[in-house]
Amino acid sequence: MLNGTKELAHIVYNDSSVKLLSDTRFTKNNRICFATHWHDRLELISVREGSFKLTLKSEEYIIQKGDLAVIMPREPHSGVPGKDGVLYDVIMFEPSSFFNATNASSKYLEPLDRSTAAFKTVVTDTETVKLADTLISELKKPESPETTLKSIGMVYELLGMLFSRCTRPYTPENNIDERFANVLEYVNDHFAENITTAQISAEFGYDEAYFCRRFLKATGLTAMRYIMILRLEAAKELLKDPSRIRTVGEVATACGFSDVSYFTKCFRKHFGITPSEIMHTGKHK
Repeated sequence: MLNGTKELAHIVYNDSSVKLLSDTRFTKNNRICFATHWHDRLELISVREGSFKLTLKSEEYIIQKGDLAVIMPREPHSGVPGKDGVLYDVIMFEPSSFFNATNASSKYLEPLDRSTAAFKTVVTDTETVKLADTLISELKKPESPETTLKSIGMVYELLGMLFSRCTRPYTPENNIDERFANVLEYVNDHFAENITTAQISAEFGYDEAYFCRRFLKATGLTAMRYIMILRLEAAKELLKDPSRIRTVGEVATACGFSDVSYFTKCFRKHFGITPSEIMHTGKHK
């Protein structure tokens, strides 16, 4: 049984191509593991204890101890801890960093970089999961020529195993193309402003109804719900940071809320705690 509060993930190994976040723990009291987001890296999540629900666009998956979750570049995803909490490690790969001079590897890795190839979301193949966990253990060791070169070799081996055993059909209509990636980038930059679906769709030349359908299909959320989550997450970070601490009203305004009572209501519903409680404790329990 997992207990206690969330333990902040710490980066054990981080260079231009591989990033490891180790010992990330959430209890059942945490409302979310991570809010909806996306990135350009291939992400692998290895569950060590408990479970969590992964939402990938509009699909939901239960990731349990012994499973390996695989999230492709530019796939919007979010996570919620299971009833007994969860403890996991995360590896992120930047596929383009593993192209070699002879292009032998880029032939297979470039489709990952371009999001034109995909792996299964839940990997249960024993050998693949074991290799991922071995790589995680290697990345946790102090950096040395041996561990670094050994880890690079394991990355290639793991990617090869994923390609041979764990591919799934490629569905381009579900991916975030460059144009829509620009939409998400715009929303991420302007969420605190009074933006609407009409304004965003006009900005990028979409019919508003089509834009709303496209956004929902790509992220699993309506555009306004996505914006709400961004605002709430930004507010939480402001409230937790003593160097930037303000009144609840100032935080609400800075994050796009015009009414403090409405902000507090939305905040409590999303996180299970009030803004004032986070401000006073400095952390989200």
